[in-house]
Amino acid sequence: MFGDMEGQQNVAKFLSDKVPELVMAEDGAGQTCFHIACWYNKSSAMFEWLVQRMCEMQGAEKTKTKLMKAESKTAMTCLHKAITNGNQMLVQKLASPEKFRQTFQQFPDGVAISKELLEARCFNHRTCLHLAVAMGKKKIVQCVLEAMRDHGLESLVQGRLSDGRTVAHSAAIFGRLEVLKIVYEWEETRQAGQGKDLLGKVDKDGWTCLHWAADASAGGLSLRSDANYVLKKAKRTDEDSHARLVDLACSMMKDRPNFLLEQEKTKGRTALHIATRYGSDDLVLALLKNAEAFGKDTLQKLLRTPSADGQFPAHEAASKGRTKTLKSLYKMGGIEALLPLDAGVHSCLFEALVSVWQAPGASSCLCLTS
Repeated sequence: MFGDMEGQQNVAKFLSDKVPELVMAEDGAGQTCFHIACWYNKSSAMFEWLVQRMCEMQGAEKTKTKLMKAESKTAMTCLHKAITNGNQMLVQKLASPEKFRQTFQQFPDGVAISKELLEARCFNHRTCLHLAVAMGKKKIVQCVLEAMRDHGLESLVQGRLSDGRTVAHSAAIFGRLEVLKIVYEWEETRQAGQGKDLLGKVDKDGWTCLHWAADASAGGLSLRSDANYVLKKAKRTDEDSHARLVDLACSMMKDRPNFLLEQEKTKGRTALHIATRYGSDDLVLALLKNAEAFGKDTLQKLLRTPSADGQFPAHEAASKGRTKTLKSLYKMGGIEALLPLDAGVHSCLFEALVSVWQAPGASSCLCLTS
């Protein structure tokens, strides 16, 4: 159990008096005591005390700015740490130019430091906003957006990771429904159509945010080694949130029906292909109903669009033994949804039989023959 704040400060004062170089020392991950204060405290008191203590030390003028902007081995600053920890109070004081100036008066160039912290990108080229969206804290997302506006950095809202993902992709991956609403409305208020443009962007694999929302198992995340770092703190929401997120994204893009038909680059799959393989039955139904809302033609195109290897959504469901999903495909699209043959001239019944042979107990063939 940790001691009280006063006790921690007394220990820190004693150590910094006796061994001043400890203030600049880094742990194995490249973190200073400032990073640790942001990571493990829910208030800003310890961090502010450390800043004050550092400024009282001999030679502080040469080191204080360097410490404030120090990056860990994953390029995380104090602000990144505060966001990931959900420390809203400290995020406001570091990100807002006005709050930084008021709180850290020891820094004449405080506004410039605050802006630099907000611009800094950590692992996989993540912005502060990407981290805030992944964590799903609405107030912190709002705080970061306002700070970007105050610093004249609003273009960062449309920023991408090194793999091309936007904040809309991050919201979809983690099922952050309310956060996606905030970012979308912020961009639409800034300029009409800009929120829709954000939702429609594809990453380097050609995935839109809808593809990621459909991947309720987060199967694609296994391809991104650094994602595990955020996942330690950012828990994904349940699959119901992903179905509601699909509804939200489609309602926002109601004047762009091709949004639902977008095929990713690696395997040529639509969001429906991904949902029938990885998502919940409710998620599949949400996609089908939204496609129908766009028009019968859109629904039929979605059901009959093959992937790069010739697989249709019905084949994906049958190969996984997903009876309820196949029934939804049949209910929404009729018998035509189950009829297409894949590139190997196989029906979905063939796929269902193979799935039974590979995994005894699968029951999708019963659905197809009943």
